[in-house]
Amino acid sequence: MGQAKMAGQVVSLKPEAWDFKPGVAEFADGASGPVLKIAARGYVVLKNTDFADGTIEFDDQPTDEHFASFFFHWQDSIENENFYFRTARGVGHPDAVDGVQYAPTIKGVNCWDIMLHYQGPATFGQQASNHVKLVISGKQMRVYVNSREWPTLEIPQLEGNTTHGTLAFSGKAIISHLVIKPGQTEGLSPAEGPDPTSNDSRYIRHWQVTSPDSIPAPMDFSMAFMPGKQKVWSPIVAERRGPGRYNCGWVFSMRCGCF
Repeated sequence: MGQAKMAGQVVSLKPEAWDFKPGVAEFADGASGPVLKIAARGYVVLKNTDFADGTIEFDDQPTDEHFASFFFHWQDSIENENFYFRTARGVGHPDAVDGVQYAPTIKGVNCWDIMLHYQGPATFGQQASNHVKLVISGKQMRVYVNSREWPTLEIPQLEGNTTHGTLAFSGKAIISHLVIKPGQTEGLSPAEGPDPTSNDSRYIRHWQVTSPDSIPAPMDFSMAFMPGKQKVWSPIVAERRGPGRYNCGWVFSMRCGCF
């Protein structure tokens, strides 16, 4: 029983285990076992799975010319969390700072461009499989690409709205040896990790905000739209790394000084 638990749950790479639109996915028997081949744009979503914390491992040959994505804590295409290969940047360039990235999808928006601190370099290619391992524990995650010792990404706080869900893939790729190990977090703390900006006094963290207003097109802005005395202001405090959210949207990030 203990050995079976340590080995994890081998996920079926057969069509009946997945949801996908016709033409998006193909399933076959590869040299070392079943494979999932994503051949077109669209999502391939694992059925009947609810994963929160633990370890996920798989082999991924990303053949897409742009992005090959793996989703976890997937509720739907509107709310999920995502680790992906940026193949156009990372293949052949192991020092590229944006070869891989973690980003949540919040209310249908992939938040990659406000979370550039969650991207990094990785050594991977398109001519053979690359081993991927994600360790997820509460607020934190470590991602390993072609290494079992050194994390490729260390995420001190997962930023999505979801804390559990199924798994999914998108982007052209060949997937094999998918295994999940629920609850096996390798000692990674479930508490959020440190914020590297928490002691940086250059960040403005306390703000006042009004209710949203609209500006008629095609006008960009005019001083006439500045809030008047009748506007009600409410306090708002910046979140980790300095940004703030208002009505569930990211609205600002400011640091004083250029030093």
